[in-house]
Amino acid sequence: MATGIKDKVAIIGMGCTKFGERWDVGAEELMVEAFQECIEDAGIDKKDIQAAWFGTCMDEVNVGKSGVSRPWTSKLLGFTLTNSVRKPQIRLHWKTVKRLKERVRELTARSCGRSLASVVGNLTEYLRGWWNYFGRIESRNRLATLDRWLRRRLRMLVWKQWKNPRTKVRNLEKLGIDHINAMICGNARKKHWRMSKVKWVAIAMPERYFIDKGLYLPGN
Repeated sequence: MATGIKDKVAIIGMGCTKFGERWDVGAEELMVEAFQECIEDAGIDKKDIQAAWFGTCMDEVNVGKSGVSRPWTSKLLGFTLTNSVRKPQIRLHWKTVKRLKERVRELTARSCGRSLASVVGNLTEYLRGWWNYFGRIESRNRLATLDRWLRRRLRMLVWKQWKNPRTKVRNLEKLGIDHINAMICGNARKKHWRMSKVKWVAIAMPERYFIDKGLYLPGN
């Protein structure tokens, strides 16, 4: 008669990493490699897994990154899964998005003292590398809000660089905004971040405005 968890566990598959000195990969990457071989050996699919345990058997890294939880609440290498029993998809973990925003804030700081072209160049270099790694995601719903947030950060930076009201009005008119609305926006006393969301500022600097300056947006 079953009395504990030891009587309810069955090993249906196993996997291991390729043998050798593999100094170019970390413990988490080795876990993923073993996991993929394991589910192939068991003859199951990722969507059949309702809960997962992640851990290591190496003493120097055995003090963390272990736990029992639902797949959609777990994080592995910056990824997680959607909350779907029928068809789960790989998606960005919210902590991955948080770290990306922290880095973007550093690159687009208002006090950076660099031109827009320089900021866009550094930002594009970072975003391309970031997307080369995270581009394997299947669910992209978090990219839509991230895309809007990136463009708003750049509009804030441009608005700060324009400085005085006369310059703001003149540049808004050059970008197609009529004189009355350009005057209203240019002389507004709102802070830079709030102005970056104003309708006429957003119309003056749409997505194409920054793409033409070399900006790379993940997922595009």
